[in-house]
Amino acid sequence: MDKQPNRLDEMQKEKRNAIGNQMFLVTFCAILFQAWLDRVGITWLPYPANIIILVTVCMGAYLVRTICTNAFWPEKPRRNGIRDMAPSISLGLFAVTLVCVLSARAAFTSGSSNHAAWLVFAVSGLSWLAVLIAFLIRNAKDKNESED
Repeated sequence: MDKQPNRLDEMQKEKRNAIGNQMFLVTFCAILFQAWLDRVGITWLPYPANIIILVTVCMGAYLVRTICTNAFWPEKPRRNGIRDMAPSISLGLFAVTLVCVLSARAAFTSGSSNHAAWLVFAVSGLSWLAVLIAFLIRNAKDKNESED
């Protein structure tokens, strides 16, 4: 078998797919449970925010589970993490800044009921937190493997 260094092996793919299927079912059940809560009159967040929070939490759980089972990166990870992350960090900061600037008059004023900019800002912040957690877990795994 010709193994390429930047691809997952079959066991890693199977683990990743199994975790993905489980997290899809968890997300689906959480959204159905949320719909039932709305139906009986229990509301913990308004409509778009509650679904986005549920999906973000499930995506974060998927990310952490795949990293912990070593099914997220190939066996030999690249060593220049910060340099590889710089373009995506720059793009993310640009997008957040653009959303904040364009919606400053609409959503960040105290009298407005439009919370779309705050929602985008919060979700992007949670996404960056998930990326940071993934980066820290990866570095900890690399450090443990190098000590062995």
